[in-house]
Amino acid sequence: MKRYVPVLVPLALALPSAAPAMQGPAKSVDKDQVVCKRESVIGSRVQKRRICLTRAEWAKLEIGTRDGMADYLQKSTSGAGRQ
Repeated sequence: MKRYVPVLVPLALALPSAAPAMQGPAKSVDKDQVVCKRESVIGSRVQKRRICLTRAEWAKLEIGTRDGMADYLQKSTSGAGRQ
């Protein structure tokens, strides 16, 4: 279980919050628009990689990461798998 923490925590922290930003009237968002983000490569202080996904794919990744972290935390605090 501990081997997933180094992978999931940076992903969870890198994703934007689900709380909507305080803005004016809601704008129409194109879910098929491609958005590129730069991510640090684990193990390197300098190297970055560019990841391009659609807004729908970013949303799906964020939900999957959040659910995975919630499952991991629940299992680690409930004592499941301990002997």
